[in-house]
Amino acid sequence: DEFRTFYAEHCTDFSHLYDGCSGTLASLRTSGSHLSVLTNKPQEISIEILRRLGIFEYFDHVVGPTVAELRKPNPSNLL
Repeated sequence: DEFRTFYAEHCTDFSHLYDGCSGTLASLRTSGSHLSVLTNKPQEISIEILRRLGIFEYFDHVVGPTVAELRKPNPSNLL
């Protein structure tokens, strides 16, 4: 619980987008691509990370371990 509380507050302290990432995501959305995130991170924290990085709007789905049947690297949720 203590780790989750700390991580929720500091989840983007050392995170940044690669150069051109926002433009690429925008281009993919404009071309009709449907984008999703499949992660082992807690879903609510993953959504917060995407929001703080300013890219949440590009994704149709964010699938974390509370939603996924099996965790990565199992490909079942991706397939």
